Amino acid sequence: CTRAELLAINDTDWYRDRLVKFYGRLGFVPVKEVEGGFEDLSDMLIFGGCGTKMEASVVKLQATGRNIVMSGVDDSGGADRRSERR
Repeated sequence: CTRAELLAINDTDWYRDRLVKFYGRLGFVPVKEVEGGFEDLSDMLIFGGCGTKMEASVVKLQATGRNIVMSGVDDSGGADRRSERR
């Protein structure tokens, strides 16, 4: 498995735009708008709706995920104290 796919579901335009932005920060890029036509039938069956189909490299996602996790750890290997102040 070398790539991951997801659908930023189009419940509302506002919500879909936020999902596309969030997933974009993780490394996903938009590849297709699933709009509900006959040509989108396979994507609609897989994802369960309409929206923006996005994909990313699994290797890139692993690196991004590691960076996100490590950003919450201080240099001594313990939990970052900033999270305790919230």
